[in-house]
Amino acid sequence: MTDFSGMPTRVRDIIIAVAAEHHIKPGDILGPSATRVNSRARWVAYARVMSEVSIRGQAPSLPQMGVWFNRDHTTVLYGLRRHASNMQWTKIRRPDSYKFGRQRMVAPLRLQLVADMAQADA
Repeated sequence: MTDFSGMPTRVRDIIIAVAAEHHIKPGDILGPSATRVNSRARWVAYARVMSEVSIRGQAPSLPQMGVWFNRDHTTVLYGLRRHASNMQWTKIRRPDSYKFGRQRMVAPLRLQLVADMAQADA
């Protein structure tokens, strides 16, 4: 059984919903598995928690999210960046972007994510 103690109800609901969408167990999102399916589901859960959960009117901090997901805050940040990168990457389907665009796209996405996070903290 997955331990949701100390976790807000909304975060628990998001984890359960994301797990169902990805056809995995909630414990797979919170557990140590690094398979592609579990990692991508975890990234989606990070993004949804960051955008949908509010603590005293602000988005949760990365260290707080790390506690909820049993991860280090830098792992949560990496997952948020990867999710943003994947979302942007799936929208662009030009042949030249596959050849040259991956690295060219990541830097602006990182800047945008940092700017969005700074705006959320303000």
